[in-house]
Parts: sequence; C-alpha cells; structure tokens
Amino acid sequence: MNTAAVEIMDVSQNRQNDMLPAQKIIGVIGCGYVGLPLAFSAVSSGYACLGFDIDESRVQEINSGNHPHSILNSEQCKVLTDGGFKASTDFSKIRECDVVIVCVPTPIGVHKEPILDHIINAVSSVSAHLKYGVLLSLESTTWPGTTEDVICDLLIKDGHEIGKSVYVAYSPEREDPGNLIFSTSSIPKIVSGVSQKCLEFASEFYDSIVDVIVPINCVRTAEMTKIVENIHRLVNIGLVNELKVVAAKFGIDIYDVIEAAKTKPFGFSAYYPGPGVGGHCIPVDPHYLTWKAKEYGLEMRMIDAASQINQDMPRFVSTRVIEALNDIGKAISGSQILLLGLTYKKNIADCRDSPSIEILKKLNSMSGDIYYSDPYLPHIQIEDDNFQSTFESVQLTKTVLNGADIVALLTDHDDFDYQLISEASSLIIDTRGRFTPIKKKILRA
Repeated sequence: MNTAAVEIMDVSQNRQNDMLPAQKIIGVIGCGYVGLPLAFSAVSSGYACLGFDIDESRVQEINSGNHPHSILNSEQCKVLTDGGFKASTDFSKIRECDVVIVCVPTPIGVHKEPILDHIINAVSSVSAHLKYGVLLSLESTTWPGTTEDVICDLLIKDGHEIGKSVYVAYSPEREDPGNLIFSTSSIPKIVSGVSQKCLEFASEFYDSIVDVIVPINCVRTAEMTKIVENIHRLVNIGLVNELKVVAAKFGIDIYDVIEAAKTKPFGFSAYYPGPGVGGHCIPVDPHYLTWKAKEYGLEMRMIDAASQINQDMPRFVSTRVIEALNDIGKAISGSQILLLGLTYKKNIADCRDSPSIEILKKLNSMSGDIYYSDPYLPHIQIEDDNFQSTFESVQLTKTVLNGADIVALLTDHDDFDYQLISEASSLIIDTRGRFTPIKKKILRA
C-alpha cells in the first residue's frame, strides 16, 4: 500500500461544538461494549443519537438509565440520558437517522468459522428504512472484503446506489473496556470508505466525535488492520504463556525475566502471561483471517499455534492447583478452593470466553469444593456437559480466606485487598504476577 494512504489527522484542536450539525441524528445498532461508548461520544459532541438492539431487556435497562454491564460510568450514563439518548428494538426508526453505525458481534462457530449473521441481519433490517444520502459505517471486526462483498451487495440488491443513495464506510472499533486512560474519543480512529466520496463523508463525521482520525484509502486494508492488531496481541500473549511454562521448569520467575527484558529501550515490548485469553476479540477475531486465508490455500500456522497455547492455559493452571494441593497432602476432591476473579480481564464485568470460568469448570468436575469472589460478578450461571449450577460471589474476609485450602488469583481486579489475601491465605496460586512468590505459600501459575 502507498504510505500516503495513511494520514493521521488530529482534529481535537479544531473542533467547534457550536458549529456541529446538531440537526443530524446518529443511529447506533448494537448497544453493547462498542455501541454505548460510541453513542456517548456522539451525544457529547452535540448529536442526537438513537440506539437499536434486538435484546428487549437491554433496551429497557438502557431507557431506565441503568446501562448494562457497567459499560459506562454513572456520569456518562447521565450525559446520555440528559442528551435524550433512547434505545429501541424498532428498526424502522432508522429512517430518522443521517448516520447509521453498525456495532454488532461477529462470533465464530464450532469450527472457528466466521458467523456474519448479526451483521447481515442488522443491515437487512434497516436497508428498507435508510433515508437517501445516509452514511452507513460498519465497526464490527471481520474478514477483509466484508464491507464490499457482503454489506454493499446487500444494499445494492435492495436497490441502493453506493456513493449516492447510501455512503458506505468501515471504521473498526478499538475499545478497551476498563481502560481509564483511553476512551472512544481519544483513541485514533481508522476510517475508510468504499469510494472517495464515502471516505470523505465518513471522515467528516468521525472528525466531529473523536480527536484523531486515520483515513485509509482501501477498505480491505482497514479491515485487515483491525484483525492484525488483535493477532499481534494473541501471538505475543501465546508466546509469553509458553515461556511461562518453560521458565517454571527452569526454576525461573517469568515476571523477573520480563521486568529485566523491558529495560531495553528498543526491540522489546512487554507482554504478561495469564490463565488464558478471553473476551470477544483476542480469542475470536484472528480466526476471521485464518478462515479467509484458507480460501487462498494458506495456513496461518503461528495464529493457530498461539491460539492453542492460550486455550491450554486453563488446563495448565488447574494442574498447578492440583499439584499444589498434593504437595500439602490434600486431594482435590473435597478441598476448599477459592477462585479470585472470574471475568476475562480486570476491572470489568465481562465474562465472555473467560479462561477463569474454564478453570472453575475443570476443578469443579474433579469434585473440588469451589467458590469464588469477584466484585464485578455477584453471581454466575455455569452450564457444562456434566453439571449446571449457580455460583454466588463471596465477600473476601479473613475468615473466608483462612477457610480455603488454596486461593487462586485468576483475574487481578484492583478492588481486591491484596495485603489481606496474602496474609490470611495459607496457599496461593498467582496467575497474574500480583504477589511476590514465597516458597510453599505463593506459587506462580
């Protein structure tokens, strides 16, 4: 690609909210971890905004002012409510919108094949209701070619003229739930369009709600960029997880290695091991590329290897728990096992594809007496081939910690009292490097 196709544009100093086209209405399809922060940015920039979702309970929750999963803080929720933001399951209301942004999930199937049903259904649901000259932007992560080969084809079949009756863009989301440093508006925004005019329209809109845009002349390049960002993380996390296992065999603390290595001012980026990877991005998005590559007879061996390493981590952690119990003369059956943190990353309530839950399932299947504490997850319904049960989060007290045969830190929420955990627990398995290892008491995993 010509390097001139990538131009970073900082618009934060030039934005004048009193000059924004406030009469424009923004429609956000998908009111989740991507859609709600985007709606907040739009409302904060002076736009009227409508949300659309197929989940009736979520719509009711949003309209009551209680936004789901703590995606937004109370102040942000108030901004949305005061700005008149409402959600609906009635997609015909999309006819009121001048800009339509699709932020729906893109999961994978049992064979790790892309499932575009949510995108296809969303576009199909609104196609007949799009007003003339609307900008339609896809933000969901997907394989290169989706915007042109799927979205545009659907719109053309419905009688739309791309670049005239509807302007089509792709601008991948870059959300990082729980990150207090970067927000939707402060993260540089990649913007692309299927034609030059589409790119111009999309850039003009995103200019008005984010600080920095990165226009890309090729839509497929933008789609590929988003996948590469997550592949970068998947592969590096897989690498450091593999190194963790090797380092343990050598009697070396991998965290000491990382701290030493990152003193090099070039050529090294620090990634940290854990109990696996979770969420809806890192375990999922790379497979959109591996699937597409197979159409060209290519295998993405490094991606597949990294995925497998990360998928094996819950088994590795479970084995470490069993070994640690054996070392103190206890069998896993009947042992009191306290798991700290079940969400896939710290300081959020999202437990999708969480490796911590896989660990719970594995230990529970071996007849361990499992309980957990997670300030972001008061209860959870666990379903597996062998059992179905509801678990309730316990409050961390000295008595609770004293009563556990082993405590496993799986998700290192900042709300945990780590001094209390360290002092009151008799045996700790640390998967996040939060504690200083103490022989026979605090073990890495």
